[in-house]
Amino acid sequence: LEAAVSAALNGSQLDISGLSLTAGGLKLSGDLKGRDLAKRPAFSGTLDLAEFNLRQWMADHALKLPSLADAKALTRLAARVKLNAEDGATRLNDLAVRLDDSQL
Repeated sequence: LEAAVSAALNGSQLDISGLSLTAGGLKLSGDLKGRDLAKRPAFSGTLDLAEFNLRQWMADHALKLPSLADAKALTRLAARVKLNAEDGATRLNDLAVRLDDSQL
C-alpha cells in the first residue's frame, strides 16, 4: 500500500493521492479527497483496477472458482469508477467494468 496523504490541521480536509494497493496480480490505484471531516464527512475520488487475471488471482489466494465451461473465462478483469460518499450514502459514477470480452 502506497499513498501520499495530506490533511488540514483542523481535521476538516484529507487528500490521498497516488493511492496504490497491490495484492498478487491485482493493482488498485486512485485518488481520494475528504472534506468537513469533523462535522459531516464527505469523500470523493476515482479508483482504477488495472487489468489482471481474476481466475489466477483467485487460485493464488485459495478462493474457489465457480464451475465454468470456458477455461478462458475470468482471465481479464479491469474497472474504473468515480465515487462520492456523504450523508450515509455512496454513489458510484462513470462505472466502467471489463470482464473478458464484455464491458459494462
